[in-house]
Amino acid sequence: MVLAYEDDKNKKSQFLALGRILEECGNWFSQVAFIVAYHDERIAQDNIVQPVSFMKWQIEATADGSFSEDAIQGIVKIYNEMITTGQSLMQMVDGQKRPTRADFENFQSIYNGFVSRIRRIEKDSAEEGGNLDATTGLRNYILVSQDLKREMERLSRQKVPFSLLMSRIDGFKEGETNAVIQPVVKSIKECMRTFDDAYYCENGYFLLSLKHSDISGAQALANRLKQFIDEFSDGGEEITLSHCLTEPNVGDDVDELLVNMRKDLEAHSGEVDTILKFIEVSPLERFMSSMD
Repeated sequence: MVLAYEDDKNKKSQFLALGRILEECGNWFSQVAFIVAYHDERIAQDNIVQPVSFMKWQIEATADGSFSEDAIQGIVKIYNEMITTGQSLMQMVDGQKRPTRADFENFQSIYNGFVSRIRRIEKDSAEEGGNLDATTGLRNYILVSQDLKREMERLSRQKVPFSLLMSRIDGFKEGETNAVIQPVVKSIKECMRTFDDAYYCENGYFLLSLKHSDISGAQALANRLKQFIDEFSDGGEEITLSHCLTEPNVGDDVDELLVNMRKDLEAHSGEVDTILKFIEVSPLERFMSSMD
């Protein structure tokens, strides 16, 4: 009974801490946005205080082992990028330079990504379930459907595009050692932005969800992955990836989309270092194509 009570008490404390982080960072984001919006009025920045609750949470979460090291490192990385980007915008305004729309949209995407990470931490605390794959430290693939449905809702409401990149380790055999998987994982973590998501789909397949990015962004990432894999392979066996990439449209069924992307990659299983651009077609068209 005492242990259960202490566990409930710790969870309540975690929720309160995460709530303070969201409130504090939300206020900070609003203040930065206000300064950018009224850049020509030379608003004093002295009263804007950088959030402090997150750093306190990081220290406590690291000390008590509440969350995995990968989860903490991931959220710390996006927090630091959010703070740095916000400070950069304020420096532009202070130097009488108006930030571009692209500058602010990037800041907004990073902030939204940070909030999303905090929400996930909250959910994990409530459900006592990890959101990371044990083998790779990437996001657990069982969560991909609900994650992408949220992106589809954002696409429908706000017209914010996103793209998907499904990658396969060429010639992968079940039971491959970390010598093959880990260079790919390291490359993905190095290439992706802090607010993007990456999943391990088992059997040498990976999925990357690229926020606020069209299909050209997915292709650029596929090209970067090749460069980093060569570096992280450290002179060992050559590793190549083949990719299928797409930019979902409003109304697409994301679960079906993922199935068909994988089918397209499997249909080219004999090829290596290939990039396929996926175009969704009707079930009848896909069936007729498979009969050719």
